Amino acid sequence: MKIGIFSPYSINPIHPRLELLYNTLSEVEEYDVDIISRDIKNIRLKTKINNFFTLGFYDLFSFSKIPKIFKYDIIYVQDMLYLWIVFFAKLCGKKVIYETLDNNVHLNYYHLAQRVTFFKRLPILLNIFSFLERMIVFNFTDKIIVNSDALNEYFKNKTEVIYYASPLEKMKQRNDSNKDIAFLYLGWFTPMKGSKEILDLVEKYPLYNFYIYGTISDRELRERVFSNKNIIHKMRMNSTELNLEIKKLLDKYYLLGFSLTKSINLSNAMQEINKDMDYMALGIPIIGNRRIPTKEKIEKGCGIYLENLEEILNYQNIRKKISEDSIKYYYKKYSISIYQNKILNIVKDIVNV
Repeated sequence: MKIGIFSPYSINPIHPRLELLYNTLSEVEEYDVDIISRDIKNIRLKTKINNFFTLGFYDLFSFSKIPKIFKYDIIYVQDMLYLWIVFFAKLCGKKVIYETLDNNVHLNYYHLAQRVTFFKRLPILLNIFSFLERMIVFNFTDKIIVNSDALNEYFKNKTEVIYYASPLEKMKQRNDSNKDIAFLYLGWFTPMKGSKEILDLVEKYPLYNFYIYGTISDRELRERVFSNKNIIHKMRMNSTELNLEIKKLLDKYYLLGFSLTKSINLSNAMQEINKDMDYMALGIPIIGNRRIPTKEKIEKGCGIYLENLEEILNYQNIRKKISEDSIKYYYKKYSISIYQNKILNIVKDIVNV
């Protein structure tokens, strides 16, 4: 059984969701799995062309990959950028799985309106692109996979929720009173994810180091980060490298993880954030806000709200309880084994139909 994963996600370093999907399917002897990824050559020019002709909602250059669908029995498409591959794959009689990790219509519309303010006057675009996405995936897929309850509600028909599972789950931090406390941030460090507020807070606590693992594309943010001797920044890396980095930190510090994504559009407001599950898997308390998915985890005992930071800094018993509850909740709902079982069952089911 040949499976083609058509994905616009990063290959170098590989996106953690794509990596786990590939590894899970490749472990099955009967499956021959390939990743057909986004061509990064001239990516900036291609992005500008896509923004001009499709308003950023689709990748026009994905059409060049359509001839490759004939090689595979199952076409697994990740993200709305590659939506039209779904359409053509089903017309060619293939089994088709569509996976999306964001409400891409609302997220893309937000970015579009930020680039060109005129589009703020055209919210009808939300209805048009939402209709197209749902019409295609309802009629031209065998299964829809999402990573949040909000997307499950958005798509409903044919949908299976498979939450993000952390590649860091084999480690966990110990609540050692002799360790110094340090702050951690995983992922894209950007204003929409609370970066400015995080830096404001870190500057108030000069005795604590702050480690950032992820891209910082905003010039002002980079200047603030690089000018602060207590902030250590490293670029995105693959999961193996990140495991080694986090292990070193856990040996030295008790870590607290920031998660302050802002609810500035429907996708950001309702989507699961990977870093939350990474923190929980490690037993790292979430320092978060009241964005609905993060709030749910804090209410389950997996962290505290930002305004209560002093409590966790000052009381070891609170840190111990949150670390224990975080790990328990992660393995109950988000673990790699749960992810693998669900993915393999879905593929098995659509093959047998």
